[in-house]
Amino acid sequence: PITTPSMTMNGEGYGSLEEAVAAARKTAGADTIPLQKDVEVSTWLVINTDVTITADKAVTITGADSQTGSMFRVIGSGKLTIQGASEEAKITLKAGVNTTNVVVNNGGDIFLTNVKLIGNENTVHTETNKARGIFNDDGNITAKNVEIADMVKGDSIYVLDGTTVNLDNVTITNSGRYGIKVK
Repeated sequence: PITTPSMTMNGEGYGSLEEAVAAARKTAGADTIPLQKDVEVSTWLVINTDVTITADKAVTITGADSQTGSMFRVIGSGKLTIQGASEEAKITLKAGVNTTNVVVNNGGDIFLTNVKLIGNENTVHTETNKARGIFNDDGNITAKNVEIADMVKGDSIYVLDGTTVNLDNVTITNSGRYGIKVK
């Protein structure tokens, strides 16, 4: 049993965000994962169901340095909501080297509120392999009160033609390539 869980969901404690997301994928209906402390992820978190990640205080989800690809990949009918409690209690996503914070593919939806995306250093830097804050390929993104900062050699938001992006009070600073790129 987990004595100090990083998060709970449906009364069950989980030691990692990977465990909580895996459990959410196995249950019917929407699941909410309230974070209680900072966590590190080392694998892609594939979201193909309705998952909400919340926090009552400022917490950070950090991608391990060994991780590549993306921290969150929302696919198909998946819906990911990441919601900090307030401007002061943001959820920070800090991607590892060559890692995109959030990828939305094939009709997925992501909703970010009171979130900060930072720190994905891109050492590979090719047209097909770039670290980005948000990559949207045939999905929908809604971002409110979001900061995107320090995307070293990467794009802050990369959107392929035909996708939907709604931005409200989004700040982009220190973008290595493009703040927002639409292709």
